Order: sequence, then structure tokens, then C-alpha cells
Amino acid sequence: MNPVPVLNSLIAPEYLAELLKQTYPLSEPVDCQLIRVGDNDNYLVRAADKKYILRVYRHKKYWLNTQTDYDFEMRWLHYLHEKGCHVSYPIQRSDAQYIGSLEAPEGKRYYVLLSFAEGEEGPLNMQRAYVLGHAIANIHLASNDFISTSHRLSFDMKFLVDEPIHLIQQHLGASWLLEKNKLRDLSIQLKEKIHDLNLGEEAWGIIGGDFHGYNQHFSPENHVTLFDFDLCGYGWRAYDLAVFRWLQVSDTDVGSTYWQAFLKGRLRLWSKFLSGYQAVRQLRQNELVAIPFFVQIRQIWLMGSYIASPHPTMVLDDAWWQQHFKRLFKTFQ
Repeated sequence: MNPVPVLNSLIAPEYLAELLKQTYPLSEPVDCQLIRVGDNDNYLVRAADKKYILRVYRHKKYWLNTQTDYDFEMRWLHYLHEKGCHVSYPIQRSDAQYIGSLEAPEGKRYYVLLSFAEGEEGPLNMQRAYVLGHAIANIHLASNDFISTSHRLSFDMKFLVDEPIHLIQQHLGASWLLEKNKLRDLSIQLKEKIHDLNLGEEAWGIIGGDFHGYNQHFSPENHVTLFDFDLCGYGWRAYDLAVFRWLQVSDTDVGSTYWQAFLKGRLRLWSKFLSGYQAVRQLRQNELVAIPFFVQIRQIWLMGSYIASPHPTMVLDDAWWQQHFKRLFKTFQ
């Protein structure tokens, strides 16, 4: 009898606690508790009086193919930590490596133990938006000197636009022909605009890829620690900033009665975020011009990513597609 196919298993915390005791130099007792299920499964680990985060990566993420992809992320985070950037960094195993693997029902899953980001997520305010922008600029500058032979994804137009467009065109049927044609035309325009801006080598480097404003904790004194870097890679720094801008207008209805007031408040946050960033790294004019185009590109990539790497609990029904096309064609204009 063939085994039952599994999309994404949940590994028992008790098993993981024993695994950690065998593979990490942790003080006992070691306790493990599942705290978040999503693109990855995250567990809170307590070892004596210390806290950590155990991340078990999903099997077969389409942008992460081999252990070298994960190795890049861990060594980059270690490097940033050594440079004084406030990030959740990997804890070294007893064998001096950062990455472990286990055989789950669906296949091999990699796992890492990370430092615990103290503080709380909390709502963004003006001061926190400034601090966040400042921290991201420090990461960009520090990353300029990072060298790795490990493979990692590139946020080029093939990854951000061409591949998502192909997936969407294949996924949607004839009833979506109008939207598919508009999407095709928009993608051509966006690629031309970015090309014509000639951003240059100084605008390209290692980026976090997912600095949308929820992957950080703030202390009571508003010191920030960033986490969740599994979308890091090589890309335009302006795209990294556009991800934050994208979320400021993507989680509300453009037709709602409070839209203008809501947008005005979010734009003030964006302005403060940008000020914090430019206090460390000054953006060139062509980078600033590129950000609104990258906001739309982010939305295109996101839509395609849910096809390429479907979440077990997400249903891509007509209402979902209508909402996301509305964001792309109206909200982000």
C-alpha cells in the first residue's frame, strides 16, 4: 500500500525537544512549544533560563532548493549579528553547523535554532517607523561586505514578474481573460519602467525581501530586533523598501469610506520610515522613483507565490483573485 501523501506535517514539540538536546549544547531542562504555523513552523524553546526560536522550514519551498540556500541565510544573519545589526541570529550546533534536517512524512525538512527577539510586535507609530527604516538601512550597508559561495535567490525580473505572470496565466481560466490581459500589459510596462531608470550596481545588493512591518519586535525603549529572513537574497534595495510601502495600502478596501483618512495616516508612517532609512543610506532619485513600481511588482510576485507554494489552509477562490486584482489595478495606482 502506498503511503498517504502529506502536504505539511506538524512535528511534535516533545520530539523536537529531544532532538535539540542531542544536537545543541543547551542547558536542561529543554522545553519546546509550537507557537506559530505558517510559511514555516515556529516553536518557542526554553532551555533553563534562556529562550530561543526553533524554525522548521516547510518542505520544498520553490525559492529554496538545497541546503546551501539555507546556509546562505544563516551565515548572513551571523555576519549581521557580528556587525552589530539587531537581528535574530542562528545558534551554532554541537557539530559547529547551523542547520539540521529531519525526515518528515512529506520529505526532508531543515531546521535552525535562532536567538529570541525580545520585545513585542505592537503597532507601528512614527518613532518605531523611523527606527525600523534606520535598522534596515544599517542591514543594507553592512551587507555590502558580506561574501558567500552559497547559492541564494535573485530578485530579478524573472523571479519577481515573469515567473509569477506565467503561473497566474496558467492557473486562471478563460473567464479571467480581461484581468489576464491587463496583467500582461502592466507587467510589460513595469519592467520597461525599471529598466529605463537604470538603477545601477550601487542600488543592488543583499536584501531581506520581506520587511513589511510585522517581522520585528520592539523593546519598551523602542529598540528593534528583526527576524524572519527566509526570503533574503540579492535584489534592488528600493524593492526592499517597497515591500514596507506595499503593506501600508494593501490591507484595506480602496472603496471604503475611511480610505482617504487611513491612507493619509499610513503615508505619514511611510515618510517617517523613509526618513529613518535615509539618515543612514541616502537614496538616489531614480531609486525613489522606482519604489511605486516595485510596490506593484511586489503584488504580482505575491499572487504568483501562492500558486507556486500553496498554503494548505488558503483557498484561491474567485473572491481571493478579485480582491488581489483590485489591489493591483486600483489600490496601488
